Parts: sequence; structure tokens; C-alpha cells
Amino acid sequence: MGPVTVGDGDGDGDYEVYAGNASGSVDSIGRIHKFEWNGISWVMSDMGQACTGDVTEVCVGDGDNNGTVEVYGSYANGCLYQYVFRSIPILTWTGDPGFEFDGVDPDSGAYGSIFEFRVSYLDSNNFPPLIQELQVDLNDNGTYEVWEKFSMAEMDTTDTTFTDGKSYMESLIVEYAGDDGVLNYRFVFKNFYDWAIGEPTEEHSFVLIDTSGPFIDSTTVWTDTSYAGPFPVYTRITDFTEVDTVILYYKRTEVSIKTKLCSSVGSPIAQS
Repeated sequence: MGPVTVGDGDGDGDYEVYAGNASGSVDSIGRIHKFEWNGISWVMSDMGQACTGDVTEVCVGDGDNNGTVEVYGSYANGCLYQYVFRSIPILTWTGDPGFEFDGVDPDSGAYGSIFEFRVSYLDSNNFPPLIQELQVDLNDNGTYEVWEKFSMAEMDTTDTTFTDGKSYMESLIVEYAGDDGVLNYRFVFKNFYDWAIGEPTEEHSFVLIDTSGPFIDSTTVWTDTSYAGPFPVYTRITDFTEVDTVILYYKRTEVSIKTKLCSSVGSPIAQS
């Protein structure tokens, strides 16, 4: 065993003991170990070997001034070893107005509306994300296809600190919402090592509302002028959500306009 130091090298809020090997076999000399007390015994973890020479010094501190603590080992041959404990990046809601409890604003809107998405990325190691995606199931088929994945933009490009959270955004014009008007979305981020975790990585949804009127696809009128009547008129109506009344307007002898309440037959065709 060689030099020993005490400190919170892994940033978990508890102190550990770190020791370097200054003697032993080729495989063991130069290795640094972490010792944690679990209340009963010491648990040793091997932190690796940068050089095969003797470890002359071990210390704990923020040697690179990035806001996180690292473990350092120096060697007799001049080698310096830095060990960084990785933490998993975390996604959270930004807390901005409209984004306190989810990642989209508005939560519902008409077809063709602009929906804005926001999320906050936090990495205690200050590693930037290499993947920063919004995924929206735009065709409502239950999968996120390549064209449904959007790279998000930094809200503040001058902010290079990820340890306190950094916000990203994307805006989309959404035209389609499947059969029920509900579309799912999620956020997918990854740094060089790990995929981000957190509530925003799970599926959430927003609602599109069809505000357009019903569409009269075609109308068929009796054309046999020798027929004395009555004359049936058939109208096919599509996109008929919430339609409860169909009225026929017609002219007779170019004098007056009459109306007649139509009856519906089947679905989705309304006939009168």
C-alpha cells in the first residue's frame, strides 16, 4: 500500500478513503483503490491503473475547475492520473410558464397550430449532450420513425454549464392527430457515455382539436325531368364529427327558396 487520502471523490455526499499501490506485482503496482465503510466493513473498488510505476501521491479535489470533484494520483515516473466518477444525466421540466408540469405548450390546439416543446438537461459531470432529440409520434402509429425525431436547439447558446440545468426547445406545426386527436411525445438525450433519465424521457401526450367544418363530398339529384316527383337527393358527408343536423336548401320555379330537414342513413353517409 502507498499514499492514502480521505475525501468525497465520487460526489455522493459521504467521505471515502483512496489509496495508491506503491509496491507489489506488475498488475497491482500503480493501481488506485477506493474504500467505503458500509457500517460493518470496508468495501474496496478498483479505480484503475494509469501507469505501472509507484504511486507517490493521491488527492481529491476539483483539479480542472469544472465544478466537480475528481481523484488524482501522481507517479514516480511523472505520470498524472485523473479519475472522474460519472453520473447519469437527468432531464427535467424547465418550469417556464406553460412548461411547469410537462414539455409542451399549449397542451391542446387546432390542427395546424404551432406547438412548442422544452426540456432541461442536467449533467453533474458537465458533459454536454451529443444527442438532444424531441420525438413525436406524428402519424399516431405507436412508433417514433426517423422523420419524427427532431434535434432540439439550445435556448441560451452562451450557457456552457450543464451542472445546473440547460434548457432546449423545438417548435412544430402539427397537422394530423390520428383517430383520437391525441399524439405522444418524449425527449431523448445522451452524452458521450450514458442516456439521460427522468420523467421527460417517458411518453407524454398533447391534443389536437379538429375545428374544421364537415365536408360535403358529393350530392346527387334526380335528373329525369319527366318524373313528377318526389325527387330524392343524396348527399355524402365526410369528416362529420359532431354533425347532428343536415338541411337541404333548394329553389323551385326560381321564385322562392325552400328548406327541408334531412334524415341521416348510416354512418358516415348522411342521406335525405
